[in-house]
Amino acid sequence: MATLFISGVAGAILAVTLWKLGILENVVAEQFPVANLGWASYTVLGFVGGATIWYALSFLRIRVIRLLLSYDHWFIRKPNVFDYLWAMCLKVLMDSKNLGIRGYQDMLPALPVPPLKATCRKFLVTVKPLLNDEEYSEAKQAVMEFLNEKGPYIQRMLCLQAWRSRNWCSDYWVEYAYLRGRASILINSNYFALDSTEPTSPHQLDRAAMRMHFVLKFFMVERAGKLPNALARNLVPFCGHYFAYVFGSSRIPHKNCDEVQLHHESRHMVVIRKGQYFKVTVLDESGRIMSPGQLKSILQKIVDTVGDEEKNNYISSLTAQDRDVWAQQREILLQNPINSKTIEALDTSLFICCLDETRPESVVERANDCFVGNGSNRWLDKGVSYVFNANGRASANVEHSCLDATVTAQVWEYIGHMEDYDDHGYLVDKGSEIIAEPPIKLQWCFDQHEDFLIAARNNYETMVADSDLACDSMDYGKRIPKLAKLSPDGWFQVCLVCVSVCL
Repeated sequence: MATLFISGVAGAILAVTLWKLGILENVVAEQFPVANLGWASYTVLGFVGGATIWYALSFLRIRVIRLLLSYDHWFIRKPNVFDYLWAMCLKVLMDSKNLGIRGYQDMLPALPVPPLKATCRKFLVTVKPLLNDEEYSEAKQAVMEFLNEKGPYIQRMLCLQAWRSRNWCSDYWVEYAYLRGRASILINSNYFALDSTEPTSPHQLDRAAMRMHFVLKFFMVERAGKLPNALARNLVPFCGHYFAYVFGSSRIPHKNCDEVQLHHESRHMVVIRKGQYFKVTVLDESGRIMSPGQLKSILQKIVDTVGDEEKNNYISSLTAQDRDVWAQQREILLQNPINSKTIEALDTSLFICCLDETRPESVVERANDCFVGNGSNRWLDKGVSYVFNANGRASANVEHSCLDATVTAQVWEYIGHMEDYDDHGYLVDKGSEIIAEPPIKLQWCFDQHEDFLIAARNNYETMVADSDLACDSMDYGKRIPKLAKLSPDGWFQVCLVCVSVCL
């Protein structure tokens, strides 16, 4: 907007200057003999003309960049002369300054709808290794029927959707792959992330305070548009749309289909300790964040408040139930103002911090602990829950619908790189202190609904008992799949398909 205004002012100055020199006045007099324009008229015309020309050039530039970014052969073959010319044109048109993780959204091309025949052909190529000759013949016959009957109509509908949306697939994918799923999101949908092999600090509260401080730093940097985009080959930007869901997102259960809500205006997180919930304001009204020392002090108050009481109330296991069941129970609980206030605090929080009392050591123990918890310490509807064990281990439980691992991994790497402790593992305090508000304990009321907790507990224990989790690490990394000209993600997707077929 500022550039548009400057262009208009430059156009106005140019128009008045040409009028003063008599050049513009002569041109106007030849074209419009009856016109008698003064300096004010030329100023307005110059401003409008300058702004219009700038807008037209900017629009044309973005369209050309979109066209150039639609070319994708640069990453699937060795570069040739055409690729170098393409890259040179893109560098000339793109801003030399990194515009941030979401600064390139207008420049990215819309997702194209692949031709129907190409889609069917690719489907047959994909399923052929998984089927015997008879099954493949049946699949081929079904594809031919689809091509001749319903296929063309569905293709036209997708093309219409592509006209209305920059990404015709995204909304369908999130809704039908995730939000319409009625099974529990525990195990079936949510995923986890673990920290490094050796914890950088053995002290739970120091680790939690330090990492939460830099989670908030990431939030402020991303919100200010200063988080750089990870440009492929320092040239091609990635879509940053889903980074908006890292903070303040919650999956809200409804009958038949859930929804994802965003609350970027929030200034608080929720801390879970031994099944008890605390609301902690982490940003002041001017947007400044708590220092690590302040956060540690707040977390210490919560630990002291809870004390040594062992209380496994299974409240969070409500979120592990069938989604329709949880939606119905949630509506009933919201009718009580005490529960309504607590659920609202959970829904609108930037994220959740879980202070567990467990001490998992092996990779399998840590994975199981973060993945399913104990029924009282994982509010599964929250976008991201950061988990800290008593031995300083750190992990995260993530709601999957709008947060793929490629997004949360960038946050995870950022905070891991920024951690700083002294030689004894105690945090090194950074940042200026703000006026900190005391933590607020959130209350629940289940006087007439104890049966909800009993059912949720039984469901949780059944699911955990019926699942097994094993973790293993390969003796090779991403280099091997890339040598075979395969993406590492595709490589492991094929591995998962093969395992499911074998089972």
